[in-house]
Amino acid sequence: MKQNRQVGVIPSGALAVLLLFGIAGCASPAKRISQDPDLFAQFSAEDQDKIRAGTIDIGFSAPMVQMALGRPSRVYRRTTSDGTQEIWSYRELTSGYYSHAYAFARLCPSYQTCSRRRCPYFHHAYQTPLRSIERMRVTFEQEVVTTIEALDSESSRD
Repeated sequence: MKQNRQVGVIPSGALAVLLLFGIAGCASPAKRISQDPDLFAQFSAEDQDKIRAGTIDIGFSAPMVQMALGRPSRVYRRTTSDGTQEIWSYRELTSGYYSHAYAFARLCPSYQTCSRRRCPYFHHAYQTPLRSIERMRVTFEQEVVTTIEALDSESSRD
C-alpha cells in the first residue's frame, strides 16, 4: 500500500509558531544592540540602560529609538507653519476578539448540550481575524524625539 507523504512540508500551525519566534528573535533590543555595538557604545550609560529595557525618552535620536523599539510600523510626516515633524507609529497585532467568544457561544440554540467543538457560533468566535492596534507614536523634530504617545492598555479594550 502506497503512503502519501509530503516531504519537507511544515504544518501551518508549526509554521506560524516558527515565524512568531523568528520575528520575536529579531525584535529584541539585545539583538539590535548586537548588530551595531559601536553605535550603542557611544550612548550614555543611562541611555544604554533605557535602550536595553526597550524604552525611550525625550531627546533620543532616531538610531536610539530604532535600537530600543525596532523599525516603526508606519512613518508619517506632518508639515505645519512651525516646520516638519516625522512621526513613527508602532503597531501590534492583538487578539481582542477572543474575549467575546463566550457571548457568541451563548447564541447557540443548544448551548447547554452542544459540543463546543462543533458549534458554529462558538467556532466563528475563535475564527475572527487579528486586528492591528497602534501602541505608540514617537514624534521627531530636528532629528530628536519631542513627543511620545503611548496607548494605555486599559483604553485598548473594546
